[in-house]
Amino acid sequence: MQSGSGHVGIEERDFRHTQDPYINPPVPFTGRIEGGLQDGHKVTVLGHVPSKGEKRFSVNFQTGISDTNNIAFHFNPRFDGGGYVVCNTRQLGNWGSEAKKMQMPFQKGSEFEICFDVDRSSFKVTVNGSIFLDYVHRVPFDKVNAISICGCVHVSYISFQVRLHPALVPRGFVWGPVPLGVLLCEPKVPASPISRCFWVHTSGCPSLS
Repeated sequence: MQSGSGHVGIEERDFRHTQDPYINPPVPFTGRIEGGLQDGHKVTVLGHVPSKGEKRFSVNFQTGISDTNNIAFHFNPRFDGGGYVVCNTRQLGNWGSEAKKMQMPFQKGSEFEICFDVDRSSFKVTVNGSIFLDYVHRVPFDKVNAISICGCVHVSYISFQVRLHPALVPRGFVWGPVPLGVLLCEPKVPASPISRCFWVHTSGCPSLS
């Protein structure tokens, strides 16, 4: 598990919804992720932590809706002991080694937004707009088709989106042959001192702002 800092800069227009959101689901809650997790998936959970009650809650990404299914990613904030977050994976009923981050990004009595961004290497977790941690996959992410939430938390909204744009590739590299007439166009973004990128489009240059 890797820690992060800073803020994300991906806008809402860069994603499309893959299914209807769950609105005000009762907790404990288990719901399906239609089509399963994909590379580029973004799952957003909005809610608030009650000022009184239990000292922990969890968000689980599972390989089925049963309590006995594997849990690919167990995200478990705990308010005891000064506050920290535990991450883990459960396979065939057995928990792996815990990964702990000794930091609490949530406050009792306050609202929150958690974004789980999925790529081929890890779950990237952002809390209230700030990057919080990466959790490297221990089981294939594309086996995940359900989400569950339990513990002392109220949930108002769970949304499912997938990234629209393909990943940028380094200048000078094109994966596969480029058909006649394809334009290689640089996006209108400030150049990086380390590397620059381009988009490959078959119908002209994208207008990026």
